Amino acid sequence: MPTSPTAPSAPIDLTERKLLGVIPTGPGAEGIDITPDGREVWVANRAADSVSVIDAQTLDVIETVMCAGFPIRCKATPDGQRVLISCATAGEVAVFDRLSREETGRVTVLDRGEGGDLGPIGVLITPDGTHAFVANSSRQEVVVIDLGTLDVIARLETGNVPDGLAFLARAPDVVPLGDGPEPDVEGATGH
Repeated sequence: MPTSPTAPSAPIDLTERKLLGVIPTGPGAEGIDITPDGREVWVANRAADSVSVIDAQTLDVIETVMCAGFPIRCKATPDGQRVLISCATAGEVAVFDRLSREETGRVTVLDRGEGGDLGPIGVLITPDGTHAFVANSSRQEVVVIDLGTLDVIARLETGNVPDGLAFLARAPDVVPLGDGPEPDVEGATGH
């Protein structure tokens, strides 16, 4: 699990309730994701503008890749082919090929002229891997990205400083909480 801005990452064995060791990632290690096959752990090092790739079995850093713009969260696609990194101060989401670890594209979600300290933070990918939802904190919205074209296809208003995102399986008798209208997520993604 990532720790403070100056400390390395520190994995914990939840069964044994013990620290497994300390992994020297990079300053500001924060966002973390495990690839779907369980082989790699990607850690965003925001203060170093880098991402550490860790072998999940040996807990060794196998590569550190540069990722400019305050990389803060990581999310692997369900097929394990790509990893999305939100770059908060750049206002962009970087797309990496998981195997080559090369950056293959960027999606602008916040024009830096719009103001605000942070742009994209939280990242969530649909189970079918077709869309990404990105919490765009300064604009108080969630941006929907088509992962086939890397185009922003919708902007959903959220309220104050969105970050963490999750999917909820909705039963017919579940009523949304809150006093605002329910966002049209189905219309945004076509699902």
